[in-house]
Amino acid sequence: MQPRNLDTGPGLLVSLLALARRAAAAAATVAVFPSDHDMRDETAFRRHVARMASLEAIERTLEALRIVPPWRAPLSATA
Repeated sequence: MQPRNLDTGPGLLVSLLALARRAAAAAATVAVFPSDHDMRDETAFRRHVARMASLEAIERTLEALRIVPPWRAPLSATA
């Protein structure tokens, strides 16, 4: 929950609309990092962001091959 409303949504929407108008937008990955959040361990934060970008690239490749990534597959009931 954000501490107070700073109207982040409209600013984000304008940026995303500008990105959507570009030809390369279909291949874009967008990450939003609110500035009112405290990231105390910058090295760990950067490592996690890089990992998520890597997983996004892997997921796009799998989807192009029509393979459901294991983290997107529905859970199966075990007897």
